[in-house]
Amino acid sequence: MADEPETAAPIEKLLADLPIANRGAQAPIIFFDDVETFGHYNGIVHFTLKVALPEKDGTPHVTAAYLRMNILAFRQLQNAVNGVDLMLKREGQ
Repeated sequence: MADEPETAAPIEKLLADLPIANRGAQAPIIFFDDVETFGHYNGIVHFTLKVALPEKDGTPHVTAAYLRMNILAFRQLQNAVNGVDLMLKREGQ
């Protein structure tokens, strides 16, 4: 009813409170210089990505992201990386 106070937050407010990585079109761009660790556990493939920041307390690399994916997503990523590798080889890089 019109006289009752609104108890549910508008969807825009709920979406605004989500971390940026959960907002699709506003997903972060991840730049990294090194893959520090990788492996798999119970069907989940994982990578730890590092970025070089030599000016930060003498630490040469800091963690940029932790990638986690299922095996199907890993195979798709692997195919994409192999495709880029072929492109680079054709260009002599």
